[in-house]
Amino acid sequence: MILSSLRGALHAEGFFWLAGQGGHGIQTSPALSRFAADVVLGRDPAFTRDTVAALSPARLR
Repeated sequence: MILSSLRGALHAEGFFWLAGQGGHGIQTSPALSRFAADVVLGRDPAFTRDTVAALSPARLR
């Protein structure tokens, strides 16, 4: 049930989540939060294009 709810949310306009940090969230959350804020606010992320591509959900298609 939770998974089916998430599938719908993944395509909802304005839905943004940070997950799958593999137990390293305490170390990666500051950088990932900054990245997320840049994306949500329409700013250019302060990362290389390769890093942005590696974080993109499009890589999973």
